[in-house]
Amino acid sequence: MSLDTIAAKFASWGAPGIKIAAALTVIYSAYQKLEPTTKASIDADLGTVKAEWLALDDALTAYDKDDAVSQIKLALALKSVAFNAVPVLTRVFSDFATVFEADWQVIKPQVDVILQTLKGTAL
Repeated sequence: MSLDTIAAKFASWGAPGIKIAAALTVIYSAYQKLEPTTKASIDADLGTVKAEWLALDDALTAYDKDDAVSQIKLALALKSVAFNAVPVLTRVFSDFATVFEADWQVIKPQVDVILQTLKGTAL
């Protein structure tokens, strides 16, 4: 799945999704500058949350604002991401300070936006 596809799905949430999509774009731009071996290491770590993202993607695809079943599925997918994926992402993102070095000052606020939005505590 491409960054554009992911960003578009998040953007369909409205304001919280747009925040996540924008933050992902900044992080992805910095990621593209990394060495291939560093990218491979990050990819392996992020692979551990792939199932959560796929479930979330399915829920976003099926989401219909007027359909209670799709609303429940999306809520459950978000809850699953918050409980399962966010802790892993928090650990992975904490390692990014070392990996991204000078770019970290730009990336850290974006990581915070993503994590806080997924946890449901974004302002």
